[in-house]
Amino acid sequence: MRDHALFPEWSSCPLDIGQLALHSVGVAARAIEKSVTLHDKNLRVQADHHLIPAAFSSLDLMRVNGAVTESWSAYSGFFRAADGWVRLHGNYPHHRRSIEVALGISKPEYIQDCLRDLTSQSAETIIRDNGGIASMVRKPGEWAEHPHAIETEMTSWCQALTTGERTRIFSAGRADLPLQGVRVLDLTRVIAGPTCTQLLACLGAEVLRVDPPNTPELENQYISNAMGKRSAVFNFSENRSAVDDLLNGADVIVVGYRPGSLDKFGLAPAELIDQYPHLVVASLSAWGEEGPLGKAPGFDSVVQAATGISWLCERQTSDGETIPGALPAQALDHSTGFMMVAEIINLLVAGSAGIVRANLLGAAKALLSFPRVQPSPHDASSHPLMLNIDSDYGEVQLPPPPITLGERFLQAPIKAYASSGARWRPRR
Repeated sequence: MRDHALFPEWSSCPLDIGQLALHSVGVAARAIEKSVTLHDKNLRVQADHHLIPAAFSSLDLMRVNGAVTESWSAYSGFFRAADGWVRLHGNYPHHRRSIEVALGISKPEYIQDCLRDLTSQSAETIIRDNGGIASMVRKPGEWAEHPHAIETEMTSWCQALTTGERTRIFSAGRADLPLQGVRVLDLTRVIAGPTCTQLLACLGAEVLRVDPPNTPELENQYISNAMGKRSAVFNFSENRSAVDDLLNGADVIVVGYRPGSLDKFGLAPAELIDQYPHLVVASLSAWGEEGPLGKAPGFDSVVQAATGISWLCERQTSDGETIPGALPAQALDHSTGFMMVAEIINLLVAGSAGIVRANLLGAAKALLSFPRVQPSPHDASSHPLMLNIDSDYGEVQLPPPPITLGERFLQAPIKAYASSGARWRPRR
């Protein structure tokens, strides 16, 4: 056990989040450095460790016109069950409705009373069976015996498979932005996927984020990872020729929805490579794409609860009760986003098409494998670096990504959600 955390901001947790963050950001920085060398420019790429804690808490730290963002709904959090605890995630309206249907309630105030009569396993099952997001809070040893943990023991956190060759598309026009000329179709939401695609955009890629019309992204969540992107709302089932145009014109597609949910649109990773062999396809999931939970939705907080992280981060309330806790940052999300950036850029630099598969469970496994650190109290009144970002939403302040290019922070304007058409700009 190390006697102190790498970052004071995360010292309350016995898990080595700093090691996880340093590894993922460092891997991304090394890949970016490879892309810079293609321009034969002497630009220094640096993983700035001082920026990491704030960057990994960007949604919580963001200010929009001076207002603090609210990250969690009343349907999200830890709730006591008859024999333990359950973690729910109900930030999205459709997930809130699933919780209501599963428990037969109409308001979040009734959740606790319903769950007190259910075992944590029963609550997890009932809510999941109704399309909701839930996990019982397990100890690490309990997760190790779970069928999904056993079946996915050898599944990598983030791995790239080369499927063929592709033309390198890097513009020499603005060598200070190494991904200029690269087109990225962004079919992700929440944090991990958008963190990945935002960094690609800040490096010069044309990133077009496309969301479905029936389940819009939460506004603050969109803003927190929207630098440099265009945003479109588009129904993939209505215009197949437009989908073909997007995929034929893309260099990279990043998919972050539940595995299998977009297959009906021809967006399964293997089918994409088969039909569009020039693509780099990045596929993000919560649990990996195989095993009992391979098709299940999930979020950082729920993976924490399932794998034992929440149990290890337990805390004392003011009245002395011990309750589950959470990592002081959504580190599984952010670190996975940086790992994806690295593998995507490595394929582009090599002139290779391929599939990148990443999962939040892999980040949890990596974190749990590190030696523990000695927790200590921390004064949270730090003052992280915040940038004023040009935005369609007024005054937006965000911490920059923890990688600098030529000693400059990476930043780009934020365009309004759904303000663009679902089409590519002409290549220069």
